Amino acid sequence: MTAKVERITIKGVPPQYDPSRLEELVTAAKQHYMNSTQCCIVVRSGIGKEFLQLVADNLNQGCTMSAFPLNLGPINFNCHLIKSPELQATDLAQIEVDVKAKYVESLESEHVRHKELLLAQLIQTEDLKAAKKAEQAKEKLLLELKKQVEATYTPLVIPK
Repeated sequence: MTAKVERITIKGVPPQYDPSRLEELVTAAKQHYMNSTQCCIVVRSGIGKEFLQLVADNLNQGCTMSAFPLNLGPINFNCHLIKSPELQATDLAQIEVDVKAKYVESLESEHVRHKELLLAQLIQTEDLKAAKKAEQAKEKLLLELKKQVEATYTPLVIPK
């Protein structure tokens, strides 16, 4: 009884570099950046006057008020301010670099995975061919040995 071996098969081809796909990923990452707190800085202080001064300083540097709520609780003043356009441009440029690096890395890993699958498939095919040849050789040898055994002994004769 032989166990059925599941055949390794490659389906499809590894993805290729697609500038439009990269642009979609960059656009989505930038949109996520703009709709999250990543485009903001948090101004905090335990003292009200110091908090207001920090907010004013950041507003003078190009930051703007965000839609996130202010926290004016006792000894815990904080708010989110949207970063200045210069800081956002720096962040967005870094996002483009990071997204491209991640995209290229995913493409490379898919290519490596497909190469490994192809190698495994070829090895499995060769192993199956070798096993089939070995089985055929064993059957042939067994047949020859049975012929030798039959030739060695004369048939048994039993009188009636």
